[in-house]
Amino acid sequence: MKQFLLFFLFFKTFVAYSQTISGAIKDKDSFVENASVSIENPKNGEIIAYTYTDSTGNYSLKPPKSGIYKLTINTLGYLNVEDTIEISFQNIQKNYTLQKDNTKEIKEVILTNSKPITLKKDTIEFNVKSFLQGNERVVEDLLKKIPGLNIESDGTIKVGNQEVEKVMIENDDFFEKGYKITTKNMPVKPLDKIQIIENYSNNKLLKNIEKSNKVALNLTLKEGEKSKWFGNLSLASSIYPEKRYNTKTNLMNFGKKNKYFILINANNIGQDPTGGIENLTQSSATNEIGLIGDKIGLNNVLDYSASIPGISQNKTNFNNDKVISLNSIHNPTKKIKIKLVSFFNHRKNNFYREVFTEYKLSDQNFTNFESFDLNKTTKNIFFKTEAIYDINNISTLEFSGNINENIKNNSGNSFLNRINYLENTNSNNIIINQRLKHSIKLNDSTVIVSSVNYIKEKLPINYSSNQYFFSELFPNNYKVNEFGQDLINKLEYLGIKSHYLKNYKDGKLLEISISSQIKNEHFINTLYLKEDQNIIYKPINYNNNLNFKFYDTELMVKYLFKFKKIEITPKISNHLLLNKLNNTTENSKSYFYINTDLGFKWQISYNQKIISLFQYSKSNLETFDLLPNYFFTGMRSFEKGLENQQLLANKSASFIYSYGNWSDKFFANFVINVTNYDDYIVSQNIINQEYSLNTKIIMNNKRDFATKLNIDFYISTIKSNLKLSSRYFYSNYYSSANSLNLTKIQVNNYNLGFDLRSVWRKFNYHIGSKWNVSQIKSSVHSTIKNNVSFIDFNYNINKKINFQLKGEKYYFSNISNSNNHYYFADFFAIYNYNQKINFTFQFNNIFNTNHFVDYTISDFFISETKYRLLPRFISLGVEFSF
Repeated sequence: MKQFLLFFLFFKTFVAYSQTISGAIKDKDSFVENASVSIENPKNGEIIAYTYTDSTGNYSLKPPKSGIYKLTINTLGYLNVEDTIEISFQNIQKNYTLQKDNTKEIKEVILTNSKPITLKKDTIEFNVKSFLQGNERVVEDLLKKIPGLNIESDGTIKVGNQEVEKVMIENDDFFEKGYKITTKNMPVKPLDKIQIIENYSNNKLLKNIEKSNKVALNLTLKEGEKSKWFGNLSLASSIYPEKRYNTKTNLMNFGKKNKYFILINANNIGQDPTGGIENLTQSSATNEIGLIGDKIGLNNVLDYSASIPGISQNKTNFNNDKVISLNSIHNPTKKIKIKLVSFFNHRKNNFYREVFTEYKLSDQNFTNFESFDLNKTTKNIFFKTEAIYDINNISTLEFSGNINENIKNNSGNSFLNRINYLENTNSNNIIINQRLKHSIKLNDSTVIVSSVNYIKEKLPINYSSNQYFFSELFPNNYKVNEFGQDLINKLEYLGIKSHYLKNYKDGKLLEISISSQIKNEHFINTLYLKEDQNIIYKPINYNNNLNFKFYDTELMVKYLFKFKKIEITPKISNHLLLNKLNNTTENSKSYFYINTDLGFKWQISYNQKIISLFQYSKSNLETFDLLPNYFFTGMRSFEKGLENQQLLANKSASFIYSYGNWSDKFFANFVINVTNYDDYIVSQNIINQEYSLNTKIIMNNKRDFATKLNIDFYISTIKSNLKLSSRYFYSNYYSSANSLNLTKIQVNNYNLGFDLRSVWRKFNYHIGSKWNVSQIKSSVHSTIKNNVSFIDFNYNINKKINFQLKGEKYYFSNISNSNNHYYFADFFAIYNYNQKINFTFQFNNIFNTNHFVDYTISDFFISETKYRLLPRFISLGVEFSF
């Protein structure tokens, strides 16, 4: 309690101190935007705070304490301004008028404290050397140390709360949203600068025309590393007790005309070198101007997941991965750029879990004990070609084509209440995706972007089980002892879109787009019952042969009104939709509907803004929502779709208040989201101890409410970054289990967390904790509480030796009240023998924690799931740089 009170007093004092230096910067005619403003200690030149002006020339700075400071203003085309100011306990208002400089080029302001940062118009540049702490091996390790960047456990990179679009190397991008291949594999040593580019446009002709809020990263190399081959070779093997290995080779060359990125990896220590291959194979064109077809694809409904929620994957991934990726970018002429990306991944995973579930239903209560031992083999082959042709200075033509084949073979050895059975699932997913895009800049403020996208996909799945559980569903005289299902899903899609943008001098923006898309999906499944491997029965009500085709034409108009610091953006999308459903007979329905958005932004001051969005939208159903008969979805469950077609409508409102910017020493972000679903899909469930049947129905008036608060600030006295986060989520809906009567369900979820990371030289720490409470209220109330805490230490003994110790603690309030604390610790050491050779030592899972238990609650069950974890091992390794 004393520690809590001391922290509270410290935090209150820190927040209460709020004297500011603010004002406006202009020239003779207008306000000056993006002028850099910094204050420094005049005695030693240390930068205390920095910022740059907004679109109205305003700036605001918060020095950490009172005193005498030197204020510097710098921007291209104007003479520098230097001023001495004295700060006590009152706010200071200082306005400045800049004079044009016609004699020389003014360089950027470079902050020369312990973290050199260069400010440019839309770019913040970090000097890599100033953020190295000795334990960075790949780019991802370094990015975790950059202020304002948040690296999630799966490697996702966010600037503030927004995910980056891409990670480029010398202004060229290989993998788009699959950037984790770069960040998880590229070595740190060749890097010189990390650039965070705001207001980023994927299309260069849209620069300064579209109102982009996208963010991208660019990695620049040291001069000596450009236009030459470099890379590394890592070899590591366990010395106790099992045979664990990790080998990796990176070979790269980033010249002006040709760039190469070659990756080879093989390991069985739980590492995923791709960061999720789906980020590379799936389209990354979400909300991109002029593009269409970004959310089109099939789902593998019988693909058992081998992931564990709530814990890092490298602790649970019993893998044997082999990856080869060959990638290149070529500029044969100034007008042509060609990108070639290829990827082959052969992966074997073993996954084991035990599940104890208590069902509390209206007509019965029972418990199930299940175990599942999965062996999963995946082969993924991916090829992509991109070509960009600059027809002239105002027109470009782009082609993107890829083909992906994903072969999966799953074999599971399972138990249900002491009944043993074997399952096998085989699938072969083939995707062809081709896109052609043309952009033309009519003048400095007007662009038209048009594209056509064709997608073809095929996904056959074969499932079999040597145990039969459905005698109550299919009573007959046959001696059925096995069952299986053959499923094939086919998709063909064609989309065309043209997008017009006109940016006016006063900041207003007009957007008009027209698009048309055709999607044809064919779903066939056949359930069969077998006696001694012979098919003897195919239940009619458990087979589907459905063809679902829709035609959608859209006209969208969007206009941004700007009134000084306020922006209002109405948007109207008119849809003409035709659905054709063919099962045994064809059923067609047409709809005309309008989706509307209203956006609002108020830039209260340089460091304060409010953003809100109001939406009303309708959406079409998916093929799975319309299947007239049941199909097998795995885990002894069957599902069927709705009786009738209809559109689903919902209304939503969001409110965001931001104080500061993500790059400031203090940043706070408060968000509220409210969504009312006029129509939503729920399942009427019939649950038996051996199987379940789920029938979809449409209900009305579901409401979700979510709010979150994030606070980031830098504590100068201890040179550490502190992040506080909180989140609350509420939802109410209806559901049913073994009853025709629907039960009202209320869900409450609370999250509270913090983390503190130091930015010292020789020794650094990173500590944090997160609490979560989940509640479900229906006829039965259930609550689960958990906590995850961690502490990492990093110590540079000298320039050659670095130690890193990581510890984690997990706590769960559980239904069995047995052991509910789990501890993990890992140790890593690196010895820099010279500039080209490093030796590594790894002690994984020091406490040899061999399992992990997770708890799940729903409106009709509580489950306790036990997972197997990678055992303790010790490995030695060597890394060669060349």
